[in-house]
Formats: sequence, structure tokens, C-alpha cells
Amino acid sequence: MKNFKNFLNEEFKDEGAVYHSSAVKFTEFKNKAVWFAFKKDHAIDGWYKNILDSGSEAFLYEAKFGELNIASESTAEIVELFNKNKLDIDKYTDRVINNPSASQMRKMPGTQLLIREGYDAFVFSDYDPRNTSHDLRALLVFNTNKKLKSLKIIKSDKPG
Repeated sequence: MKNFKNFLNEEFKDEGAVYHSSAVKFTEFKNKAVWFAFKKDHAIDGWYKNILDSGSEAFLYEAKFGELNIASESTAEIVELFNKNKLDIDKYTDRVINNPSASQMRKMPGTQLLIREGYDAFVFSDYDPRNTSHDLRALLVFNTNKKLKSLKIIKSDKPG
């Protein structure tokens, strides 16, 4: 199991936090599957800005997690796991990118496989909301409250 802060430090030279943009104010994730940006500027300049541009109030959350067992679409181990179970990792990633609801996410065979195998989260190539012709790595945590250490709003704005 990878330590989440060590994973972030290895991969992204970050401070152990991830960022979620939402048009909804809340104080907990309520055991939902939630998508996160690894970099604050990706969240602010991308998804957060898109929420404001759509005419909604925007909230930027900073979340910190404890130990997470993280699967990555780009590792041979995960590709092999999907192949062994007759699932297509690319199709699964495409479905994840299309932002299904939390309940739809939990029903997806790829999510069920990863949870059954003990994974808490999935790292994948998502579209870059600042320029959709580019990709960036994003994080999907299957059950956010399970290992959540802290959650706080770090930015909020009304449209206009």
C-alpha cells in the first residue's frame, strides 16, 4: 500500500493535498467517489473556472488522505489485472473521464474489480480543463470518507 503523501511527493513534488472543484458547498464527501486534481492551479484555472463560467458559485476544496492503495492505469500490474479479468483498461478510463455519478461509478466492473483487489483510488489521464486538447493526471478516490484526514474550502466565488 502506498502512502498517499509519499506518492504525491514522488510523482508530483506536492504537499500531500489534492483539490476538488464543485458548484456545491459541503463539509464531507459522504462516502462518494470523487475526482481530484493533483495541482491546485489545474483545479483553479480549469474546473473551478469552468464552474464559474457556467454561472454557478464555485468552491475549491483541499483534501488530505491517509494511506491509500493507489492503482494507476499506466502500470503493467493494473493492465494485467484488467486483462486477466477480461476487462479493458482503456474503456474503463474513458468511462471514468466521462464523469459518471458516484452510484454509476460503483457499479462499473472496473471499479468493482479495483475495490475487490484492495485499491482505494485510481490515477488516470484526464482531459486538461484549461485546454481539452491536452491531458493531465487526475485521481479518483472510490470512497473518500474512508481514508480522508482533512477537508477544507480554500477558495469560493460567485459568478460574475
